Amino acid sequence: MEFYGKHTTLSQLSRYADEALEPAERLRVEAHLRDCHRCRGELAFMHKIGHAARKVSPPRPPSDLLDRIQTSRASGHRVILPVETPSAPPRRRGLALVPLALLLATGLTLGGLGLLSPDARAGASTLTFEFTRDATAPRTVHVEYRGAFGLTGETELRLRGRYRTASHLTSADDPGIPIEGVLVRHPAGTHHTSVPLPPSAVYAFFAVEDLTGETIDTNAGRFWEVLARDEEGYPLYEALRQKFVALEARDWMGALETARRMTELYPKRAEGWWHRFSYERELASGSSLEDLIDSHRARLAVLERTSLAETVPDVQQLGSLVEYARVLGDEDALGMLSERLEAVHPTHASVVLRRTAAVYSTLWSKPSRLLEALEQEWHRSGPVSALLVEAGYEAALREGGVEAIVTWADRFVQVRPSESATVALGMLEIDGLRSEAMSRVRRELVHLDHASDADRGLAESAGQHRRAVGVRRATLLAGLGRALATEGQHEAAIDTLRLSVADVWDIDLYRQVADTEMALGERADAVELYARIVADPLTPASESDALCQMLGSAATGATWEARVARSESELVERLVGDPIVRAPSSELALTDLNGQAQLLFGQRNSGPAVLVYWTLPSLPQTETIDELERARAVLSRFGVPLSLVLRQPATPHIGRVLEESGATFGVLLDPHGQLLGEFDTWLHRQHLVLDARGRLHLQHGTLADAMRHAVLETRQVS
Repeated sequence: MEFYGKHTTLSQLSRYADEALEPAERLRVEAHLRDCHRCRGELAFMHKIGHAARKVSPPRPPSDLLDRIQTSRASGHRVILPVETPSAPPRRRGLALVPLALLLATGLTLGGLGLLSPDARAGASTLTFEFTRDATAPRTVHVEYRGAFGLTGETELRLRGRYRTASHLTSADDPGIPIEGVLVRHPAGTHHTSVPLPPSAVYAFFAVEDLTGETIDTNAGRFWEVLARDEEGYPLYEALRQKFVALEARDWMGALETARRMTELYPKRAEGWWHRFSYERELASGSSLEDLIDSHRARLAVLERTSLAETVPDVQQLGSLVEYARVLGDEDALGMLSERLEAVHPTHASVVLRRTAAVYSTLWSKPSRLLEALEQEWHRSGPVSALLVEAGYEAALREGGVEAIVTWADRFVQVRPSESATVALGMLEIDGLRSEAMSRVRRELVHLDHASDADRGLAESAGQHRRAVGVRRATLLAGLGRALATEGQHEAAIDTLRLSVADVWDIDLYRQVADTEMALGERADAVELYARIVADPLTPASESDALCQMLGSAATGATWEARVARSESELVERLVGDPIVRAPSSELALTDLNGQAQLLFGQRNSGPAVLVYWTLPSLPQTETIDELERARAVLSRFGVPLSLVLRQPATPHIGRVLEESGATFGVLLDPHGQLLGEFDTWLHRQHLVLDARGRLHLQHGTLADAMRHAVLETRQVS
């Protein structure tokens, strides 16, 4: 869709208001709206229509209408006209009642009361909300779910969600507060429940799953959202802010859309412009990037003048201006704004980050002085900056002082609680801290033992959660076992090491544990683990040969062959023991980056393939592209292709990002969700294995598990 100086159509605006546009088209509409007062006015009017329509009760037809129509047709009339002159509608203040035909034409919906808006139309399933208006008591949220595919026949379902308040941290370490309810099936086929939502909630998102937690409807990975809105129906600024934070980690394009909406509705707030530019610069290059920077620098200058003109500048606004100047590379503005922010709020996170970066770059080669300076900053500012605690912990590790390491480890975990297990495992390797580290590891294990379902992500099945917890537990136990061995507690070490490998398949872990067991004289246990490594299809032949040579006679004969065969059978059971398999139509076609149709079967190269499916329109990050490149290189040894499948239409930017990153794996697009439909609506970000018979296997494990599965399929073919 291109405008070429023309205005958007009513249909486009209504679909934009209804959040029903494809991401690329939505971004182009938003670009037009930024410069077109007329279309913004029409959009505002549509929002008002929707707000008024929620208060409208559709008129009921007269009880004798059908009889009158049938009588008229029986007498030979073929045109239905009103037989009574309608009375003039009563005069009302404010908006008049909106004709139903206009509501239908604009695509707006009835329903959803109060200051929170429903969002329930994307995907094959729908979730609708109705709210009370009480501004002080918890809102009772009435939820109706109209499911699709595998969840429709369930008597009861679980509604799971999280909400965020305006005071929530702007980091992934604060995922929000859990919400949960039981959806009960109505005779009409829909499911219903009610859950409380406090007045402080500004943003919430939901998923629906069966009672086992294995089949999840995530609304094609986007979840169903609720945003606090004003009386005009517009999302509150804090609602958009918390939505942006929630989307940053899981939906690149959704985060950009949210940032753009922040600037559209709240153009005087710098934070939206800062986030918007951070994303938009990834979409531009060459002269377009230069123009983008110029336009944003002009915007920064305007915001800077108006904000600094205030007698008491808003601290949040000043902090956002500092970050805006930082991402724009405007050093003059950055210096001046940072000085002003430091004068009014010397412990603001942006100020602390700037001071920490300056100290770190100056004293990096002098860890003792660096640690001293960071200690002073901590006592001045406290836990407001992740960079401060990361730099302090790194400096303490380099300096080697036990007391300093413990102190900064505690501070690091205080700011980054998700890193507590990593910190504990790292401390196991430090002499003088092993006892303290083992205590920390044991606390982590107790926490895992008592992990509740509330810790599970909304898009994570119960089985995936159990496996993830199992992997974390195994890693902690292996580290603890090695530390016990180093401390001379051999019996406890052996017991702990055996527990670490009991319920996982992880050849890296097997190597570590087997080497430790060999050193402790537990040769039989070690040989079993080495057999698993040899049985793993991803183990290079050179490594298998080296292991067999090291083991000597233990790696020969019928006993060894039986061990390897038993290990391979165990692996097969883990990977395909409970498969979800589909046989897609031979006409199922995806598209390439040029928008050309590509039959799925044409990607097989006469053998199995691995498909990494991403539901959300997020762009792959460098780490992810590197991971997929490594996987492609490994699979190429077995003649197995790997493709990334994105559920979005072709855009030039996708190809440019992948080309600049040096990606050589295949990229396919599923813009209409054809492949998604093969696995119902709960497929979010998964790995699929296409076998030699053209069947798709949904692999619940890791990418490495999908790779193993595909290689095992090649062995069956051969």
